Amino acid sequence: MSESPYSSVDASGDPASLVAFLDTAAVGLGAMKRYVAHRISQYASGPVVVDIGCGAGHDLELLRAEGLAPVGVDPSVVMLGAVRERGGVGTLVRAIGARLPFADGSIDGCRAERVLMHVDDPAAVVLEAARVLRSGGVFAAFEPDWASLWFESTMPGAEEVMSRLSPCRWPGIGSQLVRLAEDAGFEVVEEVTEVSRGTRLGRIPLDVVGRVERRIAEGSIDEAIGRAWLDEQRHRDIAGQLQARWTKQLVVALRP
Repeated sequence: MSESPYSSVDASGDPASLVAFLDTAAVGLGAMKRYVAHRISQYASGPVVVDIGCGAGHDLELLRAEGLAPVGVDPSVVMLGAVRERGGVGTLVRAIGARLPFADGSIDGCRAERVLMHVDDPAAVVLEAARVLRSGGVFAAFEPDWASLWFESTMPGAEEVMSRLSPCRWPGIGSQLVRLAEDAGFEVVEEVTEVSRGTRLGRIPLDVVGRVERRIAEGSIDEAIGRAWLDEQRHRDIAGQLQARWTKQLVVALRP
């Protein structure tokens, strides 16, 4: 299980860079973000929608644009401060997803995006969303499946390197969303798998080189294998032959 600075933003060495990364990611994920906000507006039993792990607040604005009353929840003072500094919309609450400060059955919708992969216990967060939702309330979760990350390679030991590139605690969480939702008592009404491809190292949403270097330094990747794999990928990048692939998963579910 890998640690991530997003598991504890305020304790990270450079929280401002984490906010900046969310700004960049919001552009690349803009289409999916708008789709999720629209689907929530269609299914929500009322206007009050909680964004669990709201980060810098990009999705609060999208929810408001759909006519909803968003509530941003995040444990990070830095993130909530970024929302306020930018004039962000909606009510803001400092809390963690596993302990939401709302009464049972008091919320119309919940969303979580790229959050479950960082938390201590993803199942606890999904169960908490089920607790606070009204009957008929909607829950939407969108997560990458970093366990599916693949780079074309002919190097012996390539699988060892790829399996250790995850930027989070729960790399395979995207593939587990349906099970988590159903275990929490939700009825899954929509499942979308999005396949992403990369052809340049600098355009993959991971610091691939930095992660391999760190895994070598900590001893979780053999140095000879790791450096040979990096050399191969750099060569493929320069030659225009790099091929990478990973999936992301969206689940929309209703509380019966």
